[in-house]
Amino acid sequence: MSQGRKEQVATSIAGAVVAEISAFLAPVDAELERRYPGDPGTRQPVHTVYVPGDVFTAGTLRSWGDQALA
Repeated sequence: MSQGRKEQVATSIAGAVVAEISAFLAPVDAELERRYPGDPGTRQPVHTVYVPGDVFTAGTLRSWGDQALA
């Protein structure tokens, strides 16, 4: 591109193109929804724990789990 000239860049997709893409992806979306229905609403883990590698042992998970349930 030469200096001083600006190219026009599309910043949106035409509605007909969006509809065509959506129709094309509909079977894939349905399969994803069937296989991965989302949050079941049950309890889920709420904490992430970072343990330095030099203190992590084979018993770390069991120990932390036992303490969490105590």
